[in-house]
Amino acid sequence: MRALMHPDGFDHVSPSFTVRDVTSELFVLLLTFCMAEMY
Repeated sequence: MRALMHPDGFDHVSPSFTVRDVTSELFVLLLTFCMAEMY
């Protein structure tokens, strides 16, 4: 996980963007899972 977070110190450039991107990815996965559970 740490290797994914900063392969070349990108997390130091914009950690908020990384967190937001991960959060949006998790939200999409959760939404897809809920949709699949409904149908």
